[in-house]
Amino acid sequence: MTNKRESRLSVLYPGERQDVEVFVSCRDLKSPDFFRAINPAVSLYIQRNGEFELNDSTERIRATPNPDFKKAFALEFFFAVRQELKFVVTDSTAEGLEKPVGEIVTSLGQIMGHPHQTITFEVKKDAEKNIGHMGKLTIRAERLNYSSDLARMTMKARQ
Repeated sequence: MTNKRESRLSVLYPGERQDVEVFVSCRDLKSPDFFRAINPAVSLYIQRNGEFELNDSTERIRATPNPDFKKAFALEFFFAVRQELKFVVTDSTAEGLEKPVGEIVTSLGQIMGHPHQTITFEVKKDAEKNIGHMGKLTIRAERLNYSSDLARMTMKARQ
């Protein structure tokens, strides 16, 4: 999801821009309500002007503490710019209420700098105070490569 700030960064750092997809999965998530299974989703917030703004969310997966989310977050990575990210894990109740499970804060540079662009964090109920272990969140980034190559194909059909 490109916004005005990312477009401006593309102009300021034209050779340093890389499109990436960020995938998330969780393990051993604990439900805020101990009497029922967790229905998790993950929301991605990006820090802009000192405030975290919602960028996008994954699909919700029903009744599993170990979700592998299919939806990826599309981001622009700028090597020379610190891009702070916050991932918030939520749980959905039968009444449709969203309950926060926990969160982690990292930077896109930290993810991209890890081997295989994959890193695992402990999800904390309160990330700032570093309390309340609620499970693990694994983040994996993939660089998108574009090509202007032309593919030519010939097809024949018989009846």
